Amino acid sequence: MMQSVFILITSILMAFSTFGQFNTQKADSIFTHYQKEGLFIGNVLLAKNGKIHYSKSFGYSDIEYKTPHTENSVFYLASLAKPITASAIFLLEQQGKLQRTDKVTKYLSSFPEYNITINQLLSHSSGLGDLLELIRQYGDTTQINSNKDVLAIFSTKKPPLLSEAGTAWIYSDINYILLALIIEKQCGRKYEAFLKEYFLNPVDSKIVAAPMGNKKTYFPKIVTGYQLNTKTKELENAQLIPANYYSKFISACYGDGGLYGSIIDLYKWTTAIDNPTILSNGKAMYEPALFLSGESIKTSWGSSVAYGWDTDPNSSLGLNGNKGGQFIGYMGVIYKFPESGYTMIVLSNIETDEFWEIGSKVFDCLEN
Repeated sequence: MMQSVFILITSILMAFSTFGQFNTQKADSIFTHYQKEGLFIGNVLLAKNGKIHYSKSFGYSDIEYKTPHTENSVFYLASLAKPITASAIFLLEQQGKLQRTDKVTKYLSSFPEYNITINQLLSHSSGLGDLLELIRQYGDTTQINSNKDVLAIFSTKKPPLLSEAGTAWIYSDINYILLALIIEKQCGRKYEAFLKEYFLNPVDSKIVAAPMGNKKTYFPKIVTGYQLNTKTKELENAQLIPANYYSKFISACYGDGGLYGSIIDLYKWTTAIDNPTILSNGKAMYEPALFLSGESIKTSWGSSVAYGWDTDPNSSLGLNGNKGGQFIGYMGVIYKFPESGYTMIVLSNIETDEFWEIGSKVFDCLEN
């Protein structure tokens, strides 16, 4: 996974010499090519300054029934939920309900005194480890675990950190599970209700939170996730295997994931965080100076992480945030450039390492 993300970041940096409007014919050509190769089915959206310039669907949301994708196809958003969670933390700070420099124990009193701050949760520098391994070692894999169950493991078992808080970048879903609990504690309502009030309902985004195991109950028309058959050597002849399994014992966790929506819903959320009326100080959520004000840390591949995004303040398109997501047959990537106004999103329901290269091809759709 880390190697794949390194390829993604490298592709982005190479693409930054390109600048201009979108070439929609080239976008058609690029993503049709990958669809024909059997490496991509899904949706692509390219926008600038709040206007969608390109939105197109490729292939099927369900191959067995030959159901075509539409821009309203509902995907599991996986880790694309993390910057959404981070935006809620940012807003709560603007409302005076927390500070990012506060310790986690100020809001979650049963959490061990590891000296972890909210900033360190946001930037994956807390020292907390892998979610699955935590539950396998200290919890109960026979039950469906929620955020509160994860907190209870820390409260009772007090597992050791992998590194001292603030000293190293270690990607961990636990960070964003704890952030979701802090959001609920400080806003006095459910995580999803807070998102809806401030970020989703104002822009008519229909992103929702739901337990992973019951996704078909919540979304009868959710796209089917697929994985390439790894036993097939020739990629162009690879078979797709429906990704019907899931890690049941983490299926009720949220904040790190747990959100579902279409590419249009996700784009609408990006317009909400640009809306200066949301914040008490009258500035947009990711106005560059605010975006850079948070504590960040370098990843193992050299990018900085802040507010749930990988960031680069020196690209020719200006400061940016980018985030990838991958889980059980669903993949996605979002790029946001608050200075130059670009937003680019790709969602796919084929899980393959090639997606990271495919997702970065949105930069080839920019005209010189």
